[in-house]
Amino acid sequence: VVAIAGMTDDYEDIPGVSLLDWPARHPSAAATATCLAVGILAGEVAPKALDLVTIPDRITLLTLSRFGDCALIQVEAI
Repeated sequence: VVAIAGMTDDYEDIPGVSLLDWPARHPSAAATATCLAVGILAGEVAPKALDLVTIPDRITLLTLSRFGDCALIQVEAI
């Protein structure tokens, strides 16, 4: 599970979740991370792009907007 630091710092320390703190926080961060997740699972992008060591079976992305909206996206290799 990768938590994306979007437009807020309101993430709690959740066991098993790595916080991906990109330098440029933008509302489109979830879309960019989703594209990277698909690329990683397809073997086209290095796992390091999302601070991962190996290619996992699935990547779950969690982001929180500045308005408090939460998005959970799960990308799986089938």
